[in-house]
Amino acid sequence: MGRLRSRGRSWIGWLAVAVVLIAAAGALAVGLVSFGSRVGYFGPAFSADGSAVVVVERRTRGIAWGPGWEFFTPPANVRVLTDELRLLRIPLHGGAAAVLESWSTTPVVGRTLQQYRGRLFNHLGASLRTQPDGGIEYGFEFALPKRPTAEVHQLVGVWSSDAARRRRGAWDGAAHAAVGPSEPVIHGEAELFALRGPDGFPSAIALLVHASGQIRIVVAAPAFASTYPDGPSRDELMKISRKADHDRVQAMTRIQREREALYRSQGMLPGEATLKAYRDLRDLGYVGKPPRWIARRLTAAELAATSTAPRFDVDEMEFRVGLMHDIAQAIAQPGVEIDHDVGRYITHRDFPNSGRLNAVLEKGAAEVVIGYRGEAYVLTLLPRTEAEKKR
Repeated sequence: MGRLRSRGRSWIGWLAVAVVLIAAAGALAVGLVSFGSRVGYFGPAFSADGSAVVVVERRTRGIAWGPGWEFFTPPANVRVLTDELRLLRIPLHGGAAAVLESWSTTPVVGRTLQQYRGRLFNHLGASLRTQPDGGIEYGFEFALPKRPTAEVHQLVGVWSSDAARRRRGAWDGAAHAAVGPSEPVIHGEAELFALRGPDGFPSAIALLVHASGQIRIVVAAPAFASTYPDGPSRDELMKISRKADHDRVQAMTRIQREREALYRSQGMLPGEATLKAYRDLRDLGYVGKPPRWIARRLTAAELAATSTAPRFDVDEMEFRVGLMHDIAQAIAQPGVEIDHDVGRYITHRDFPNSGRLNAVLEKGAAEVVIGYRGEAYVLTLLPRTEAEKKR
């Protein structure tokens, strides 16, 4: 009898083990439990002379369990087992990649965190900014999920070939996320792209030469081949390209600098030259224009004709004390666009025109007649316009 009971307990034990194994196998099959490793390349930037690319390599291994399908289930549980970062310098014209700095762990290692699939190992923010002397200012960041606000960890430092200028970064807490983009990602006609990959780990760094359309893979992770079996397309890269915006900023900077130098050579003060150069950028379409007044002197016949535009007869003292300054400028320069003062006009108890003008503009009036020194002017308020050269 005892032997039968022993056999029964043994069978129950083996059955329990079998159930656990079947459950585990089922969980693995449907993805509820997963072991994974990821390699990704983050924050690429050109060296100052464009001869090399610097980038952050991340190598991570961990385990996840639970559903974690965003919008449908609670997050999965994730435990990162290892997480290594390496700052690489990759020559573009021959030579091996060099490891400039490395960190053997990150704040996500050894913790069980909740995260959704597609970003299980938490997003790494990486910023690399190369300097003319070859130095690199770097910043890394994790914003770990936590209520009510994220738990932010940052690492900032400087790498330099000069050991005296080198400042190795270490992980520390931060009040808020602050790591920005890498710079420069454009050098001449070449632009760098971090290509998408699994779990938010960029699978490769691509270099696009805009003039020729040629695409070169600078460095790639194992996932690149399956993510891009035919390689990245130029059209896909152009959707996220910053080249047009970069060229626009470069053109604006050049024009601003050239015009300021011209106006200062003509005797303008620095502040006056800067404002004049900025106005040129607006006229060329690089900058949007605010609402503007443009005045036209009325002939006697036009003045005698019936007009529905509100009329304001302005006393000279109103302009002298600084009321409606833009109106004064407009009628002093008929045909010239004058920026409309922002906000409401300042009112004065002895002069009602500024208050009356506020009222008609708030009702949508776009044209008024101003009587001043025996003359009459029709002033048209031109609407705000966007920059014509946005890219």
